[in-house]
Amino acid sequence: MEALFVHIFISAGEPSGDLHGANLAKSLIRKSPGIVLSGLGGDRMTAVGIDPLVHIRDLSVVGLLKVAERFFDLTRYLDRVRRHFRKNRPDVVVLIDFPGFNWWVADRAREMGIPVVYFVPPQIWAWGSWRIAKIDRKSTRLNSSHANISYAVFCLKKK
Repeated sequence: MEALFVHIFISAGEPSGDLHGANLAKSLIRKSPGIVLSGLGGDRMTAVGIDPLVHIRDLSVVGLLKVAERFFDLTRYLDRVRRHFRKNRPDVVVLIDFPGFNWWVADRAREMGIPVVYFVPPQIWAWGSWRIAKIDRKSTRLNSSHANISYAVFCLKKK
């Protein structure tokens, strides 16, 4: 199989997202050994070769008060992502759940014209149907299978 030189940024902010991100990364690496992966994640994504810009333990914030307390840290992490996008522009940003921070990541990517794919969208049923419109505004495409991401990589290769 021909090596694929595409850069994909995978953003996960919770342990379940780290697991999905690691599985996605393994699948992409197996299909395209030359692929470049970066992102936000935890130990599982690190184990498959993604050196996270920010580890999930630093991103995990629950409750409005905690978000307020950590606002400057979160802003600094988001700035780190923005600088990474400028220096190492990914071909696509893949978001995994974690709507609060990932929506900020999506905004930065879209500002730079980088396509955004929601691989594992937030739980609409648990968090409110109003999020459907927000997800639609913030993402280029909504996917929820490895096959769809693999197809997106194939399309990028054709560019």
